[in-house]
Amino acid sequence: LIQSKGIDLAAFFILGFPTETRREMEQTIAFALETLRLGRNFHLERFFNFTPYPGTELYLELEKQGTRFPEKLEDWGAYHWDYSHMHAANPETGDFLERASMAGKFLDRQKDPFIEFNWILRTLFAMYRPVAWARLGSSWLWPMPELWLAKAFKKITERNK
Repeated sequence: LIQSKGIDLAAFFILGFPTETRREMEQTIAFALETLRLGRNFHLERFFNFTPYPGTELYLELEKQGTRFPEKLEDWGAYHWDYSHMHAANPETGDFLERASMAGKFLDRQKDPFIEFNWILRTLFAMYRPVAWARLGSSWLWPMPELWLAKAFKKITERNK
């Protein structure tokens, strides 16, 4: 029905909730891939890492349990869609989330409109997309040399701003 009416559906997925297991995160990723397979009208914006913000129920509950949060407003600036300090005590989970988030950026063939006008980025995205699908579909996220390349590219673009 959505396809026949020309309606686009964009889905957002959050990974890394405090009690979420690796298996549950993999199930969420599998569901996201299934959603994208439904057709060209279905889009995945990206995988976000769970971050509880001050004033929310989860933040207050985690604070009661002893979770430490940034004390100054500027320290919250380190948080991004692909980073949360929530898994600092469990580096393996944090690493999994970073890798899944990075690969997830490339799943949707119609995402990231900024690449529309840059044929080099559009080509690179298209070349990497099958790799991202294979990685996330099989949870084969190690080794991941492209993560190093993505971090290097991010540093270069931030320096050139």
